[in-house]
Amino acid sequence: MAIAFNHVHLKTLDVEKTVQYYIENYGATRKAEMPGRGWQLDLHGTQLNITGIITEQNHEQHYGIEHMAVTTDDYPGTLAKLRENGVAIGTKGEKLDKYLAFPFGVGVALVLDESALLLELDDVYWTEKGVLSLQVSFGAISLLAAVANQESSFNPAAVSSSGAQGLMQFTPATARGLGVNPFDPASSVNGAAKYLSQLTKQFGSTDLALAAYNAGPGAVSKYGGIPPYPETRNYVSAVKTKAEAYA
Repeated sequence: MAIAFNHVHLKTLDVEKTVQYYIENYGATRKAEMPGRGWQLDLHGTQLNITGIITEQNHEQHYGIEHMAVTTDDYPGTLAKLRENGVAIGTKGEKLDKYLAFPFGVGVALVLDESALLLELDDVYWTEKGVLSLQVSFGAISLLAAVANQESSFNPAAVSSSGAQGLMQFTPATARGLGVNPFDPASSVNGAAKYLSQLTKQFGSTDLALAAYNAGPGAVSKYGGIPPYPETRNYVSAVKTKAEAYA
């Protein structure tokens, strides 16, 4: 079971002024925009999410450092450890109002690793001193949904003319390499999350990872960027547009 730091979430009255404050005074850089919410900053290797109050969240919110997040790659193991430590468990619908309801503590968000996206997502955990909430990166979910839409129109039984299979359209060789059953939706999505994560680390950006998913890593390496194939260029653009719509 690997636990790693993920991010700190700071909520502010003025997102842009706060972003500029961290850029000008502490050398932070803009990492990614969260449309309609704010920015992810890279603060010397630490991810800092800066937003205002998020109206669609129905739990108690406050300005300042609202929570820090850690990532686990072993949800069952982490859950078992939480239970061993006496962490109370409630459902999202019943207990979300208690999220960050403790003014003397900062919440801890447990973010599932992208390879475990289909595990239980609606549990919320809390302790006497604060709240430990289980959540998932909306960016990861929206990107995977967009890939599934683009690849197979959400058809888990799809087989392309080139032999790609299932919801996320893996070739048999890629599926074997990832240990994926392409016709099992859960296995397929988890495999796609793992594969996209690997491609992102290899090429350094989501755009190039998507290009490699479509055209193959060799093509991206050969051209040093998105290959000049109309299909691949259209694929990257279409997936990003759909991902934004799902976010």
